[in-house]
Amino acid sequence: MSIQRLRELDSLYRQLSEHEVVVCPEPSIADALNRRVDEPRFGGFADTPRRLASRRREEAEDRAAFLEVIEKTELSWKEAAYAVNETIHAWDHDAKPTAVLDHHGYQSEGFEEVVGIARDLPITSTLLSEYNLEDSGFEEVALVGEDQLTPLERSILPEEYDSYSLLSEERFDLPDFQVFDRSSDIVDSVVGSIQVQGPDDVAVVIDRGGRFQTLLESAFDSMDIPYYGGPGFEELDENRGYIQLLRAAITPESTVGEVRPLLRQIGVNLPNDHDDKRLAEVDVPELERVHILRQEISEMTFEEVLTEFEELRGGSNRELRRELERLGLGEEDVTSGRVEALVFYMESFDVPVEREDDGVLLVDALSSSYVDRPLVFFLGMDKDWTDDAPRRPWVDQEAMYTRSIESFQTLLQSGDRQEYLVQDSRGGKQVTPCLYFEDLLEKQYDGFTDLPHERKAPQARTEARRFRPEVLDAEPELLERLSQSSLKDFVNSPRDWMFGQVVDGPDRDYFVIGSLYHDFAEFAYNHPDFVTERRVDEAVDVLVDRTREFYTPEEISVKRTEYRLALENLLKFLEENPPEIPEDGEDTGWADNYFEDHWNEPVDSPVTEQWMDEPELGIKGMVDLELTPRHLVDFKSGSREGATTVRKKAQTEDIDGEVNYQAPVYLLELRQRNPGERLKFTFFHFTENMDDQVAGEADLEDCITTLYYEPQTYHEYLATEDALQGLREDAANDCNDIFEEVDYDDYRKVVESHDVPRAFDREDLQDTAFEAALEQLMEEASGKDDVEGELKSALIQLTGYREDTFFEEDLDEIQAFLEEQLDTLNRYLKSGERFPVVGPGDEPYWKHVDHRDLILEDRGGNHG
Repeated sequence: MSIQRLRELDSLYRQLSEHEVVVCPEPSIADALNRRVDEPRFGGFADTPRRLASRRREEAEDRAAFLEVIEKTELSWKEAAYAVNETIHAWDHDAKPTAVLDHHGYQSEGFEEVVGIARDLPITSTLLSEYNLEDSGFEEVALVGEDQLTPLERSILPEEYDSYSLLSEERFDLPDFQVFDRSSDIVDSVVGSIQVQGPDDVAVVIDRGGRFQTLLESAFDSMDIPYYGGPGFEELDENRGYIQLLRAAITPESTVGEVRPLLRQIGVNLPNDHDDKRLAEVDVPELERVHILRQEISEMTFEEVLTEFEELRGGSNRELRRELERLGLGEEDVTSGRVEALVFYMESFDVPVEREDDGVLLVDALSSSYVDRPLVFFLGMDKDWTDDAPRRPWVDQEAMYTRSIESFQTLLQSGDRQEYLVQDSRGGKQVTPCLYFEDLLEKQYDGFTDLPHERKAPQARTEARRFRPEVLDAEPELLERLSQSSLKDFVNSPRDWMFGQVVDGPDRDYFVIGSLYHDFAEFAYNHPDFVTERRVDEAVDVLVDRTREFYTPEEISVKRTEYRLALENLLKFLEENPPEIPEDGEDTGWADNYFEDHWNEPVDSPVTEQWMDEPELGIKGMVDLELTPRHLVDFKSGSREGATTVRKKAQTEDIDGEVNYQAPVYLLELRQRNPGERLKFTFFHFTENMDDQVAGEADLEDCITTLYYEPQTYHEYLATEDALQGLREDAANDCNDIFEEVDYDDYRKVVESHDVPRAFDREDLQDTAFEAALEQLMEEASGKDDVEGELKSALIQLTGYREDTFFEEDLDEIQAFLEEQLDTLNRYLKSGERFPVVGPGDEPYWKHVDHRDLILEDRGGNHG
C-alpha cells in the first residue's frame, strides 16, 4: 500500500527557519514546528491564518455570531443557527462576507440580516478579511500545505511567498493493519501500551462520537489514566443532569430510566424495576425533594433551577451559568420551548470547556491532519473516517476532496510511531475501510484482511483499580428443566440468556398488565356468576391503577378502553369454551392471584394456571387453561400470529430469525400424559380484534390460533384416508374433483412406496419420484394428459398439513433439541466456558435480545 511520505518535520523546519513567519493549515502543524525552534525569536514563528489574524484570540465564530443574531433579530434559534453557519461557510469559500447572498435559495431577509450583523462583528472571518501579512510588515513569508487553506485563509498572503508541501514525492508502504476481533480488544491493547509508554506521549485518533470514544473514556476513567479532548460541553454530567431535571419537570412522559444519570448525581439510587415507570408517578421517599422541585420549576427561572440543582449535586457550575447569561435565559421562566432551545444550542455549538490539557490526547479523525506525539494509535479507520464535503453551491467539490485526501495522508503519518488497530468484521458484516484508501491503494480489496495485516489475539485484560473481581469457591447449580421462554432466549443468544439470570431488569408495563389479565381470566373461570358488569368495571379500575406509573393521563384514558375490551373478550371466550373438569383433578397452581385477594374469593381450580414440571422431558412452565385433558390454551395479549408462522418459528435446524418453542414444548407435555392421542394447543390473542369490537363486528375466531399434534409420522399421515379426504374437499381448482375419482388403495400405495420429504412448501416436493407417481395417478383417474395445475394444488394441500400440525417425528426432534440445548447450557455452567453471543442460528434475532447494552461487540459473532 503506497502513499506520499510526509516530509520529516525537523528537515522541513531547517528549510523554513530563515523565514519571518510560516503559515500553516492547522494549529497542530504550527505547534509542532514551533516546538523545534532552537533560538530566541521576536514574536511567533509558525501559525495558522486565523490565529495570525486574531492574534491567537480565536474563538468559535459561529457561536459568537449566533449569540449576536438572536439578540438583534426576531429569527428563531434554529433559523439563526442555519443562517449563521451558511453565511460563514460561504464566506470561507468565496472570501467575501456577502458570498452567501450570491446564491439562489439564500437571498432572503433573514440572510441579509445575518450577513449585515456578521460582517461587523470582530469574529475571525472578519479579521481574516481585513488582515494581510504584507501590511503587517512580514517580508519573508513561507506557506506550508497551500492546498489545505481555504480561499479566505489564502487572502492574507502577500504577492510573493515561498510555498512548501507537507508531502514529498517519495512514496512508501504503510505498516500492516493490526486486525482484532473486538473493539474491546483494541481498547485493551491501547490501554496496555499507554501503561508502558506513559499517557503524555500518546495520542489516539478516533471517529468522534463513534463507538471507540465511549469505550476509551470508560477504560481511562476506570484506570485513572488522564486524557483530554473528551466529552464536549453538552456531554458533561453536570450539564446533562441539569437538562434532565428541566425535561422531567415539563415532560410528564419522563421515565426513571431516562433520568437515572440525574438521580445518580444527586445520590438517589432506585431499583432497576422502576426504570420504565414515569418519574412523576413513582412515590418513594428518596424522590420527595425531586418531586417538590419538579412541581416548582414552572414558577422558577433557569438560574434559580440551576442554583437548586447545584445544591442537590453539592457543587457549582460556573460554565453553565455563564452560558445561560450569554443566551439571555438566566432570568427567564422555564418553559418547554425555552428548554428545547437550550438543548438545541448545546448540541449545535462548540462551547469551550475548561479542562486540564495533560494525558492521552484524543483526536477527531475528521478535524485534524497532524498529531505531534511520539506514539499515535489510529482506531477503526472505517468509512466513518471519510469527510463528506457539504453539498453547497459555493463549494468546489474537487478542491475539497483534494484537501481531504492530502490531510488524510498527513494524518496517517503523525507521530514517531503509528499503530493502525482495526476490525475486519463487526456485527456479522464486513467493515468498509475509509474510502480514501480507494485512491491510495494499488490493489483491489473488500476489507482490511485483503490488505497487508496481522491478526491480533486479545490481550489479558488489565485489571482496573476500581473493579477487582471477587473469586468465589462455589459449584454452579446445573439445570434439569427449562421453561419454553428460557429455551427461546437461550437458543436466540446464550449470552443474553446468561445476563437475564444475573441482571435485574425493570418492571415492564406488559408484564404487569399481562399478569393481571391472566389473574382475571382465572378468577372469572372460577367465579363466573360473581363477575358482573359492575365487577368488570372494578377490574378495569384495578388495571388502570396498577399501570398508571407507565402512562401519561392521556394514554391512560385510551388504556381504560383497551382494558375493558380485553376483559370482555376473555369473558366471552370462557363462556363459549367451558373447560372439561377431570374428576380427580388437583390444583397445582402456585402463583398468587391479585383478584383473589382483591375480592376475597378463593381460586382453586385444577384447570387454570397450573404448574407444569416434567424432569423427564426437561421442561417446566405454567398452563393458563386446560380446556380438556388433550387441549391446552394460552392467553396472549400480543398480536396474533397464524399457525404457519408459529409452526415455522419452532424450527430446530437452519434457524434464521425469531424462534418460539411454546407450542411444541406444551404439546410434548400433553403427549406424555396422553400417548397415542390427537392433541391441541390454542393461543387466544384476546386483544387482537379491538377495532372490530368497537365497531360491533367482532369475531372471536379472529383471535384464535390452534396447533395440532398427530400421533404418527408425516409420511404415515399422508397415507391415511383423512389425508385423501383433504385432497377431495379442501384442495383448490379441479384437484378435488380428480381425487374424488382416486381409489384410496391406489393413493395409499403411491404414498407408501415413495420417500416423501417433510416439506412446508410444494417446491420441496417438485422433481421427486413421489411427484411423478402422484401425477401419473391423477392422469389415470381423470383421463387428462395435462394435470400440471391440479398437481400443484395437490402438493400445496399435502405440504399444508404441516403448516398447523406437529407430527410424531417433529416432537421427537424438539425433544432431542431441548435435551441438546440443556446439555450445552450446563456445559457452559460447569466448565466456566464463556457463553457465546450466537446460539444455533446464524445470528441472534436482535429485536428479542434484552441486554444489548451489555453485548457491546460483534453482535453477529460468538466472541462479543
